Amino acid sequence: MSETKQVNMERKRKERRESIENRALILMTARRLFGENGVTSVSMRQIAREAGIGQGTLYRQYTDKGALCEALLGETIEEFQNAFEIRSQLGTNNALQLVDELLQQIVHFTDENAELVSALVEVALSERRHVFHHIPFYAWAREKIMQLLNTGIESREVQPLDAEYTAYVLLSPLVMNIFIRKGFSSERILQTTRQLLLNGVKVR
Repeated sequence: MSETKQVNMERKRKERRESIENRALILMTARRLFGENGVTSVSMRQIAREAGIGQGTLYRQYTDKGALCEALLGETIEEFQNAFEIRSQLGTNNALQLVDELLQQIVHFTDENAELVSALVEVALSERRHVFHHIPFYAWAREKIMQLLNTGIESREVQPLDAEYTAYVLLSPLVMNIFIRKGFSSERILQTTRQLLLNGVKVR
């Protein structure tokens, strides 16, 4: 191996190591600041300053506060998704029951992680290049709901409908965080979603 190639490899290894270290430092700093001051009160500039890194370094790792909040929620989101995948593969419930369970779990997840989820969604809604449907967690949930609705249509449990659009409709009230802003309880929003939406698609 030439000396130039070896130097380049060493440089790349160092850059990767520094990137991993910076990511861990950023998450640790953000978690501390969010815990002390609340998510909405903490700016990206403050996180960079407290972590002792440049803003460019911060934004290379996380493009906005929403991406940072999503990273902090990453492990919890992965556990949520894995648990639901296992549950849905057991085959003990019908398609609409599984959709109902998923909606219920999303509301409770949002309740338990209210500040981080609220910041994640608000950033997505405020950035013209984003909409909340593109947030990976909600994109996954939308895909699961669409699959379950199609399964229900095939088994004649669900009326023939546009499963893709219905998945958007079912999920939208839950990701808009109206119950965080307006004080609506988890049970209130779930009950209304069931009455207006889920009950309306059943085959009677």
